[in-house]
Amino acid sequence: MKKKKIKDQNSNSKEELFRKEDFGTGPAGGAGGKANSYRAKAADFGSSPAGGAGGKANGYREKTADFGTGPAGGAGGKANSYRAKAADFGSGPAGGAGGKANSYRAKAADFGSSPAGGAGGKANGYREKTADFGTGPAGGAGGKANSYRAKAADFGSGPAGPDVQRANKILAKYKRGKASLDGRLIESEEWWKLRQWNTTRRTVGSKTDPMYAGAQLWNCITSKHAEAMDGYPEPNVRPRMPDDRLEAKMLTDVLPVILERNDFLRVYSDHWWALLKKGTGVYGCFWDGGALGGLGDIAIREVDLLRLSWQPGVTDIQDSENVFYETLTPDEELIARWPRLEGRLHGAKRALRSYRRDDSWDTSESSVLVDWYYKKRRGGRVIVHLAQFVGDELLFSTEADPAAFPNGIYDHGMYPFIVQPLFPVEGSIAGYGYCDVGRQYQEQIDVLNQALVKNAAFGAKPRFFVREDGSVSETEFADPESDLVHVGGNLGEDSIRQIRVAPFPEVALRLLNSKIDELKEVTGNRDVTNGGVAGGVTAASAIAALQEASGKISRDANLMAYDAYRRLILMCIELIRQFYGLPRWFMIRGRDAAIGAPGLPAPEYSSESFVRYDNSRLVPQPYAGGYRLPVFDVRVDPQRATPYTKMAQNELALQLLAAGFFSPGNERVALAALDMMDFTDKDRVAETIIKNYLQSAEGFMEGDGENAPGNRAEKGIISSKLKKNAALNARREHPIVARARENARAATQVRQ
Repeated sequence: MKKKKIKDQNSNSKEELFRKEDFGTGPAGGAGGKANSYRAKAADFGSSPAGGAGGKANGYREKTADFGTGPAGGAGGKANSYRAKAADFGSGPAGGAGGKANSYRAKAADFGSSPAGGAGGKANGYREKTADFGTGPAGGAGGKANSYRAKAADFGSGPAGPDVQRANKILAKYKRGKASLDGRLIESEEWWKLRQWNTTRRTVGSKTDPMYAGAQLWNCITSKHAEAMDGYPEPNVRPRMPDDRLEAKMLTDVLPVILERNDFLRVYSDHWWALLKKGTGVYGCFWDGGALGGLGDIAIREVDLLRLSWQPGVTDIQDSENVFYETLTPDEELIARWPRLEGRLHGAKRALRSYRRDDSWDTSESSVLVDWYYKKRRGGRVIVHLAQFVGDELLFSTEADPAAFPNGIYDHGMYPFIVQPLFPVEGSIAGYGYCDVGRQYQEQIDVLNQALVKNAAFGAKPRFFVREDGSVSETEFADPESDLVHVGGNLGEDSIRQIRVAPFPEVALRLLNSKIDELKEVTGNRDVTNGGVAGGVTAASAIAALQEASGKISRDANLMAYDAYRRLILMCIELIRQFYGLPRWFMIRGRDAAIGAPGLPAPEYSSESFVRYDNSRLVPQPYAGGYRLPVFDVRVDPQRATPYTKMAQNELALQLLAAGFFSPGNERVALAALDMMDFTDKDRVAETIIKNYLQSAEGFMEGDGENAPGNRAEKGIISSKLKKNAALNARREHPIVARARENARAATQVRQ
C-alpha cells in the first residue's frame, strides 16, 4: 500500500496505517501520555499550557521532527523513528521530562529529573523491562515507559513542587550546626536518669569501684516542676475594640475546652520537664484535619528539640528560612498513607540521633518522615509552605496545590512552633537548663561520695597483716564459726596485726556538705522551698513568707513560661479563625446560664452550659464602610493550687460574707469596697453582688415600671460598677500574704 503523508494543524506527521493518540500532559510541565515504539501507532504529544512536551511525532523512517518546548519548560527536542538517531529532549526549567527517547533496538536513555520534579528513570528498548518513573504528588511525571509491543503507560505529571534534594542538603547543614546541642541534650537526659557516670570521667578509684549517683540535682528539678505546676495557667482573652467583647468572652470559655481535649495538663507538664532538664521547651500547634470524625480540630503537643532543625545563628525560630521536623514512622503506616511508596523505602533509610534507651528499639522497618516548613514572600506577605518527604521522595506539598492552599499551610504565616528557653544563650534559639547548671557540682558531690563510701567500706570490714612464717592458722582465724584458733609456738604481736584504716578526713566531709549547699544555692532549691526551715522559725505565716521570698527564680521562669503560653493561645485563635467554619458544640463549666443553646431550657442555676461556636465573628467584619479583622490580647491567669492559697481564698470569702458584701441593700458599699481591694477573681464577686441585687429588686421593677428614671439610673450605676470591676481582675499579692510577710519579717528581726 502506498503511504501518504498528512499534515495536521500542529504540523504532526502521520502515516495512513497509524492511529493518532493523544499523550496528554499535566498542567505544570511533566511529559504525559503514552510512549510508543516501532510499528506502534503514532502519537501526538500535544503541549500543555504550562510546558508539557509538544511538537511532532514521526513515522516509519521519516525525518525526525522538532517537538518544541512549552512556555514553562516542558520536554523539548526530537522524537525519532525506526533506525533514526536518537535526539535529546532537553529538560526545561520547570520540570518537564529530559533525556533521550530511543527507537527500536536503540539503547535505553536516562530521562533525568529536572530541578522542579520532572520525570526520572529510563525508557527501555525492544522487549526490555519497563522502568518506573515514580515521582511524588507535587510535580514530577509518574508512570512507566514501555518497550516494543508493550502497552503505553500514562506519565501523569503534576504541578511543580519544591526541590527535595536541595531540602536534604539544607537539612544536613542545619543538623551539623546543632550537633553540639544534640549531644548536650542527650547528656542532660542521662543526668536526669541518674546515669551521670556514663558521661563523666572517673577521677577517684578504679573502674571496679561502685558508682554512686547522687540525686541532689534530680531533687532540684522535681521541686521546680512542682512549683511550676502549682501555677497552671488559664487564658483570659481581652478585646481591642468594644464590638469584640462578646467574642472575647466566648474565646475565654471555649479555649480551655480545646486545651482539655488536647490533654494540655500533660503537655504543660512535659513542656516544663523539657525546660528544666534540657533548657528549652517547644510547643507544637497544628491543625489535625482527621480529628472529630473529619471535622478537624487543633492539635497541641510538646515537640522534642532533638527532632527539630532550624537555621543556625537565628534567635527566633520565625526568622529561620527553613524549619525541619523529623519523625521515625513505621513503613507500614507510610505505605498505608502513600501506597506508591511500596518497595521504595529501602533506599530512604537515614540515621536519626536519639536518646539512650533501656529497651531494644528495632528501627529497620521504619523510615524518617520529614516535615519541611519554609517561607516565601508574595506581594509583601509571608507565606509558610509545608512539604513532606521520605528520602528523596516528595509526598505532599502545599506549594504544588495553590488552589487548595492559596495562603500556604496556615493563614497566620508563622511556623507552628513556639520555642521557649529557660536560661537564654546569645545567638541561639535553645537555652540551657538545670542539668547544665548543676552538673559540675553534682559531679563533685558524686566523686566525694564515692570516696566516702569506699572509705567506710574499708573501715567496716577489718583486715589484717599476717607474717609468712607466722604460727597462726589463717583458715581458722578467717572462719567466724571456728571457736578455736590453733597457734604453733608462741603467739607474738608481730605474727598478725589489724590494718588500721584512717577515717574519712573531716575537711573532705565539710567539703562534701558545702558542695551540697552550693548546689542548692546555685539552683535556688533551698530547704525552705521544700518546707524545711532553720531553727527558731515555727510560725506558719513566717514559713509562708520565707517560701514566698525564696521563690524568686521560679517566679521569673514562670513569667517566661506564661509568655510562651500566651503566644500559644494567640496561635490557637488564628487556627480557630481559619478552620472553624462549621459550628461545633462546647460544654462550658462554671457558668450559670445556657448561652447560645437554642431550644434548651435555661435552668435557674447550673454549673454547666452548652455553647455552639464558629468563626463567624472572627473573620473580617464590616466597619466604617470597609472591613476590619478582630484582634485580641491574651492575659494569662495562673491557678494557685497550693493548700495555702486555697486556705487564703476560703478565708477571704468568709470575711466578705461576714462583712455583709452579699446582703441586700449593701450593693453600693460592697462595690465601692471592691474598687479598693485587689485579689483574684474580683470580677466574679462583683457579678455575684450585682446578680443578687437584680434578683432582689425584681419585684420593685415590676411594680413601678422598669423604664422609670430611677430604675434606669440605678441599673446604670450598677452596670458601670460591674464593668469597672471586671476590668480590675487582680494579679498582685493577696492581703493575707502581705500581712503574713510583715509578721514574718517582724518575727525574724534580731532583738537588741
